[in-house]
Amino acid sequence: MGHELRTAELQLDDRLKVLRVLTASAVYPEVPDVPCVGSILPRDIDCACANRDRRRPLGHKLFCSGRVRIVRVLKRELPRVVHCLSGTAAVAWAEALDAAALRLPLVTSLTGRDLGLLSSEGLQSRRLRCALRMAARVIVESDEAFRQVRCHDISCDKILKIPRGVSLDSIEPRGPRSPLSRALDPRFRVLFAGPLVERQGLAFLIEAVARLSRKSPGLHLTVVGAGRFLRPAKSLIAHLGIRNSVEILSRPVPCGDLLDLCSRVDVFVAPSITAKDGDREAGFPPGMLLAMAAALPVVATRHAGIPEIVEEVVTGFLAPERDVDGLVAALARARSCALRARAIGYAARSRIHRDHNARHCDAELERAYFSAAATCLPRSCLSGSVPRFNTSHIWQ
Repeated sequence: MGHELRTAELQLDDRLKVLRVLTASAVYPEVPDVPCVGSILPRDIDCACANRDRRRPLGHKLFCSGRVRIVRVLKRELPRVVHCLSGTAAVAWAEALDAAALRLPLVTSLTGRDLGLLSSEGLQSRRLRCALRMAARVIVESDEAFRQVRCHDISCDKILKIPRGVSLDSIEPRGPRSPLSRALDPRFRVLFAGPLVERQGLAFLIEAVARLSRKSPGLHLTVVGAGRFLRPAKSLIAHLGIRNSVEILSRPVPCGDLLDLCSRVDVFVAPSITAKDGDREAGFPPGMLLAMAAALPVVATRHAGIPEIVEEVVTGFLAPERDVDGLVAALARARSCALRARAIGYAARSRIHRDHNARHCDAELERAYFSAAATCLPRSCLSGSVPRFNTSHIWQ
């Protein structure tokens, strides 16, 4: 995930203006990191990130310059709430607001990388914990993430669970394949979609496919995504001798085309793991949520918040993290339940409708914004070496 930031303006009923700080990401397929409320007018404005290059240490001069840019953004946008969609953004904005002595409410959404950083030690971890303590609201996606954040002296009152919202109105229940389609192509077709990075666990899936193919031939894997693991994945496929059983679509695939792929496969697989650097899912893989919304059964690992919506033989099948034999067994169970696949898929869609309905998540996020806006008292000016401007109307 990159560290360059951009912002978008969000206006709620002319009563509350929210400045959203977005972190550039190569994650694909993309589901909005948080639900959208009202009309969003995306436009690039000043980059407010203090550390653009992850390989370069954070310098005092560069950091001070970043603080000034943040204040300039606030001067131009005049928001009542700032919503940072990552801990990286929250650190820069919280420290800038603190240096400027500006009590502007900060809402922070945590990514999987942020959760991994919280569990580590060091300067960056301490800065992130300080930023979360300064935030008016901290948004997490799952119960597991809620418990993890609560362990770091963050007030439970400010931690809110708001999962990724999925708009079911625009997603038809297309999968899995019909009996006629399976009769025409008897292969067991498996779909993986997501960024090709370590936390996705694609290497374990490829090895599981190779083992299952040797036991019972007729398995086909479609991989949709791009990332730094693309070349190692191709090398592993060639080494295991399963080129004829794996298809890789490394080009950008729109969400509509991905949903069409869901109707041509039997199961979606999300073999997520915790990476060596601590990177993990913030809650639920976006591709898995889309597949479940399209009424497709899933095979996934017991990782992050996945077990909260994937129930064994009800909405999908589960395996332990980093367990190739467990993935083989889960895929075998999914293959043996082909006659129940449609019922399992519709149960998965019902779970998405209950726990990840975009309308419900939108309402929760809107309430979080208004409650955050009520936590800070007016302050009319900034202090320090940054430009001064009148902000008294922001809290009217």
